[in-house]
Amino acid sequence: MYRQVWVDNADRDYQRILWRGDPNEPIKKYRLCTVTYGTVPASFLSVACLHKSADVNKIRPEIAQIIKHDFCVDDCLTGASTLSEALNLRNELITCLSNNGFELSKWTANHADLLKYIPIPNENSLYSLNT
Repeated sequence: MYRQVWVDNADRDYQRILWRGDPNEPIKKYRLCTVTYGTVPASFLSVACLHKSADVNKIRPEIAQIIKHDFCVDDCLTGASTLSEALNLRNELITCLSNNGFELSKWTANHADLLKYIPIPNENSLYSLNT
């Protein structure tokens, strides 16, 4: 998830890395463009971006609630009373979050139909709870 959150261009100078693989090589300079895993604010920044995506998109209040309350960092655990409602939630979450650069992956469901028609980038990480 951290790699999906871009750091503002003005702040990238604070995330510089100097690197060389061999002491005889010149030092290479890099600027990290995304939130860096392991830094103190990484979890906060990522979760804040998730919450902001719920605020800026014109989505149903139920979807905003799921984004704000049913995620633990980058894992969502939510449910619905009917299969139809669950399919709608899935589709709306995919749309809302992908509009903001968050591609959902590693899907698990207790109904096989929820795993059908997941967008192509995610189809290699589908898991069924009923197998």
